[in-house]
Amino acid sequence: MADAHLTRDEIERLIAGSPHGDPVAAVVHLVVCPGCAALFEQTTGERGRIWLRRRLAPAYGGDQEGADVDLAALAARFCVLTSGEVDDVLQAAGLADELEAAPRQSRTLRATNVRRFRSLALGEELLRRARKAWRSEPERAEELSEIAAAVFAGCRLCGQEPRSLIEDGLAPAWASVANARRVQGRLRAAQESLELAVRHLESGSGEAEAKAWCCRAAASLYRDRRRFEEARHASRVAREGFVRAGLHREGFWMEVQEALIEGEAGHLERSIRLFERFLARHSVREVGPEVHRLARHNLAGRLAQSGRGTAARRVFNELMADQDWSPDPVS
Repeated sequence: MADAHLTRDEIERLIAGSPHGDPVAAVVHLVVCPGCAALFEQTTGERGRIWLRRRLAPAYGGDQEGADVDLAALAARFCVLTSGEVDDVLQAAGLADELEAAPRQSRTLRATNVRRFRSLALGEELLRRARKAWRSEPERAEELSEIAAAVFAGCRLCGQEPRSLIEDGLAPAWASVANARRVQGRLRAAQESLELAVRHLESGSGEAEAKAWCCRAAASLYRDRRRFEEARHASRVAREGFVRAGLHREGFWMEVQEALIEGEAGHLERSIRLFERFLARHSVREVGPEVHRLARHNLAGRLAQSGRGTAARRVFNELMADQDWSPDPVS
């Protein structure tokens, strides 16, 4: 797409979250092609500016594919991020550090009521940290997610952000709280947080990424509660949403999640086929070493359960040769 011009129909499908579009490639193309940039603005107006804003803000923090393009120039072209908002993104890590260092009992109160913490970029930074901590530090992940929700709630008070963007932040924040509570074994509390996330999602823009994060949390929670049909559905919706949003590695994780669900539902052969298909289709470089190791680990376990000890030992031996492997819990 970096060389081919965008048509009006392609732009509409991109904004709508078509799985056939590539958001990262589209952003790269819009930087270098004034004609397509003009057509994009004529076609989408405010919808396009909101979509671009969602694509650009994480990239300023270097946490998204395509972060090496001239995002400041693109932001200026479409007036989607002011210089002050760019500063918010660049300052988000320092502000997150400050909130984490504050006394525990005052963190969420500060996040909501102190004006300089009212930043969507700060909420996103806190959520990125929470997601990284889900597996190894679920209590910290829960607190970071709650602080992120408080930041997004504070953004309501200043009235400068579109309400739908704030709801698009609150929904994944409460979904992240739900997942952290699930990892701790607090399933009822996790369900309550997930229901709150869904209420915020219903008031949001309909953006694919926010829905994907909520469905990701739902898939894991329903799997743990052995509600396998609901888990399957949530997992597939999450995978499609992540692909539409350009978050391909999260989409790969949901493929692994689907295989896990089938195994825990007692469908060992289907689980094995899904793991084998995933590993045959995707390289370590493509999906990331952690997800690739997790798929191999669970494939070995499913093979052992099905009585194929020789095949299971072969996969386990390959894993044991990987110095970075550890039997971490699934998040």
